[in-house]
Amino acid sequence: MDIGALATRLCIAVVISVINLSGKSTANGPGFVSIDCGGNSTYSDVNEILWTPDSGTNGVDGEVFSVSPPAYAGLDKTPLSSIRFFRGNQSKYCYVFDEGIVQGKAYLVRASFWAGSQLPYRTKVANSVNFKLLIYADEWDTVLITFPQTSREVNKEIYVFAMRENIEVCLSGSTISNSDVPFISSLVLRPLSDSLHAITFSVTYHKSRPLMTVSRKNYGAPDPSYYVRYSEGQPAGYGDIYDRIWEPDTEGTRLVTDQNITVDSNSDWVPIAVMQTARSENSTFNLHFEVASFSWYVFYEYIAEISADVTASGQRVFSIEVRVGPMRTSFIEGHAQTFDRKTMFSAREI
Repeated sequence: MDIGALATRLCIAVVISVINLSGKSTANGPGFVSIDCGGNSTYSDVNEILWTPDSGTNGVDGEVFSVSPPAYAGLDKTPLSSIRFFRGNQSKYCYVFDEGIVQGKAYLVRASFWAGSQLPYRTKVANSVNFKLLIYADEWDTVLITFPQTSREVNKEIYVFAMRENIEVCLSGSTISNSDVPFISSLVLRPLSDSLHAITFSVTYHKSRPLMTVSRKNYGAPDPSYYVRYSEGQPAGYGDIYDRIWEPDTEGTRLVTDQNITVDSNSDWVPIAVMQTARSENSTFNLHFEVASFSWYVFYEYIAEISADVTASGQRVFSIEVRVGPMRTSFIEGHAQTFDRKTMFSAREI
């Protein structure tokens, strides 16, 4: 999670379009808000997440375009079947969460982008779109997508501390230099516990600065399509109570168990389904991820011993190293110190 540079402000005029999201509530728990941008009805998806269209909100602007959702979403209701795009003259277009927001509390905000084969408007560079995301008035991230999109949607996720009793999520307008007309598929808000390690780290060491998600991996996943997130249909603890999305990693030797694993606040409530799988090797293996230079990163690993071959304390012992390579690529290594046992990782979040 990059906590390095959310202080860069865009030079923008004060002409904005604001979509007010007050009054939006769901059956998924207190503070869960799920907005289908461009949608026209309320529905529950395959994960039993209740989606509300932005067409019923005050101040809604922009145009709606229907798209074919990614193959994995099937033909069921999904927020990835439409987009809302903004080709007006405003400098930015903002969605504002202002119901139940507690100043100083941490929230997960995730914006998703899926347009399929192409956009319904011309961009500065053919088959590519480029625009900025903002939290309040601060630059959050750049959305850069090449078309046609394949596989899955682009997700931009951030842990943000409410500066006041609302949270503004904005897309830069095309009046900004080098920006294309922005679009969005969905926007979600999830309240986070103060006990999460990433939250306590930011509060303790970095003055509650936002945390941008770089990677969240589930090692030992059964196949590349096995994504774990919130789901009320699963037994308690198997889905993610914060609706974090755990991406599958199928590399290496897979270790799996069907035994129940106790998870609690000390383990950041990582889903049981994630902790029931792991990657295991006989000696050393590397876990790589690309990061930007001159930024701070928070890294957490979650490990559960699930091998039936390990029956006593001390049978599996290994070390972990974090390095930054010459190409600004960081990785960790597991070193087996007891060589007749295997190194193993279950999950990782950065």
